[in-house]
Amino acid sequence: MGLKVGIANQVHPFASPILRHYNMKQLENDLFRARIYKNDARLYVEWLRSVSPEEFREGVEQLVKLMLEEEIELWIVDSSRLHGITLSDQHWILHHILPLLQNAKLRKLARVSSGDIFQYMSFEEMTEKVLRKYEMNVEVAQFTSLAMAEAWISIKD
Repeated sequence: MGLKVGIANQVHPFASPILRHYNMKQLENDLFRARIYKNDARLYVEWLRSVSPEEFREGVEQLVKLMLEEEIELWIVDSSRLHGITLSDQHWILHHILPLLQNAKLRKLARVSSGDIFQYMSFEEMTEKVLRKYEMNVEVAQFTSLAMAEAWISIKD
């Protein structure tokens, strides 16, 4: 499952007016589409379909690697097509992925979900565990629309 890479100087259809005509790098595979806006260290990820636990882990590893390499500060994840994250995957994230993020430049993470209350609560619980276990200075919020996530992540600190 290789990533297709494209670099463009174009406007993403969901980009706010502030993001017009930024240099953008796009990566895509059968799991997700990722767009990096280099001028403000912003990453937009759209999961394209529901995935198996193995695919989820593979995709998350690829995205974390990308986030670290590109020194991303602002990250929007549209996970509205994903089903709930299994308890096993939550533990895997806590023990294998989050240690990688402790020295990342990430400042804000906005998650767009389907609005399913169980997914929302599961993500909130995981976020609370992360904030208790690791000292990360990252703001995290959940939304049911991409427009709301984009508006929140665009607010300057």
